[in-house]
Amino acid sequence: MKYLSIFALFVALFSSAQGQYRGTVRLVKNGVSLSNFSSGIVQIYYGPSGSYMTSWGNICDDSSFDYNEANVICNQLGYDGVSTYGRAGNTTSYGTDAAATIVDDVDCFSSSYLTLQQCSLSTDIKSSCISDSEDVYVSCYTTRIWENPYPGQIRLQGGTYTSFGRLEVYCNGQWGTVCDDSFDATDARAACRQLGYSDYTPYVSGNFAGPSSQPIWLNNVTCSSTSNCLATCESCPATQYHNCGHNRDVVLGCEFDDFYIFSSNTLRTCQYATLPDRGTVRLIRNGVFLSTYSSGIVQIYYGSSSSTASRWGNICYDTSFASTEANVICNQLGYNGVSTYGGAGSTTSYGTDAAATILDDVNCASSSYLTLQQCSLSTVIKSSCVSNSEDVYVSCYTTRIWNNPYPGQIRLQGGNYSSYGRLEVYCNGQWGTVCDDTFGPTDARVACRQLGYSDYDSYFTDNILAGSSSQPIWLDNVFCFSSYNCLANCQMCPSSQSSRCEHSQDVIIRCRYGYGTASSNTLSTCQYADSRIDIGAIIGGVIAAFVICCVLIISIPICICCCLGVGIEAATRGGNKTKNVVTGAATMDTKTEVVTVSNA
Repeated sequence: MKYLSIFALFVALFSSAQGQYRGTVRLVKNGVSLSNFSSGIVQIYYGPSGSYMTSWGNICDDSSFDYNEANVICNQLGYDGVSTYGRAGNTTSYGTDAAATIVDDVDCFSSSYLTLQQCSLSTDIKSSCISDSEDVYVSCYTTRIWENPYPGQIRLQGGTYTSFGRLEVYCNGQWGTVCDDSFDATDARAACRQLGYSDYTPYVSGNFAGPSSQPIWLNNVTCSSTSNCLATCESCPATQYHNCGHNRDVVLGCEFDDFYIFSSNTLRTCQYATLPDRGTVRLIRNGVFLSTYSSGIVQIYYGSSSSTASRWGNICYDTSFASTEANVICNQLGYNGVSTYGGAGSTTSYGTDAAATILDDVNCASSSYLTLQQCSLSTVIKSSCVSNSEDVYVSCYTTRIWNNPYPGQIRLQGGNYSSYGRLEVYCNGQWGTVCDDTFGPTDARVACRQLGYSDYDSYFTDNILAGSSSQPIWLDNVFCFSSYNCLANCQMCPSSQSSRCEHSQDVIIRCRYGYGTASSNTLSTCQYADSRIDIGAIIGGVIAAFVICCVLIISIPICICCCLGVGIEAATRGGNKTKNVVTGAATMDTKTEVVTVSNA
């Protein structure tokens, strides 16, 4: 481990207030602060930029302070959002706090920010904020943000404040620690950025060692200076690390530093570089996976018949596996069909894959299916499939299925796997993003169905995967019904991009195999219909109008012109549907029946 200066180490080890760093927040009741308080008057340890003259002080409840700001404070304290908030003068629950007001004009763009550093704030205090009655109080929900963790989430434990403690990471369903081997300043800064701070304070090891029952998940962490997530430096391993003791657990402090770029992370930002979702496929060469591979031995993240836990495993190359099944795998990986395929034993190009075979009897009714979930398969493995030489390999065409896109086509971009990424839609001749305004579970599920999955795992916004500034934001306020299978059903391509959203609000989705009805979509299911005027419809409308008017002419002579006009107008409108959506596979020659997936 690369130690810092003697002075820095002294501060970290012997400071009587562990975690009392610039930007730390705490809650006070009747002048007392305890680390387990979930409600109270808010104090922040702060001072002018570039000054070491920091002190505890209050935050002014002015016109800019609202739900967003209160929620961010609770996030920073490690609680799962705010329940109530307001002005200290409006309650007697927390007594009077005599500390001076030192922060004003707090304004947070997002309630999902992790710290107040990600918001704008001022140390110039207005005269209206001097009174202690103007101090901010919050009451947070008592559940912690790490009680429903995602793989790759981190936290600091054991310190007096949430800005200091033992660095822990959530992997394989359990919180564990990080070994100090090669852990340095760059790694410390990446971890603090993940937590919403811009910089680290001294990091040490051992004085808050994890219990012996706790796994050590990460070792020899290597981050780049641009890393904002520890998960981008090292992914969750399959097993814990045994060549390191808990006396070498990394202990870390984080702080606000105006000289470094502020973290743009939110509550769910850093989960993308972790374990995939059920049904994800990837290609392996000589035991190595790269997202750019278009050929290799096929692995799928799935569950065996004897276990509900998903894991990476192989697919058996048996009599049911042919070009149709190989083609679907390439479709799922985002490539435009299969070039060659076969059993791994018939080629030396990709080495040997030691993973167990976990899928057998894969049988797809259509080569235009989008995922293997749309096919029948089994997790009961025949004895003839045990050998790794029976594993499936594919070589896909290197062209992508979105290289020749249709209006309304969607894709996921920027993730490690094809089942995860920034949601993009093709409109007006250009790929663009989707704004998170009103975007909810039903919309996420519909998007995943369009991509051939039955369900979503999560959806959120993520600045790391945000679209480029040159990319349009096409969809906003998306509203889907639960019966839809295409995002194009919910909102059609607009004539111009949305000007109400920023790319920091781009929707990120993770799709997976659920236990619901499998999607019946194929490669071209969700494209918009032809916009040409249907002359036949117009003629039919005229004839229908004439017949109706002939019937009514006896009693209402004047309706002749009226009905003809209405009939022609209605037929013309029907023939000019410029954005009809094809939601079935009526134009496809291939069979598109729904095939139930065998449950693991």
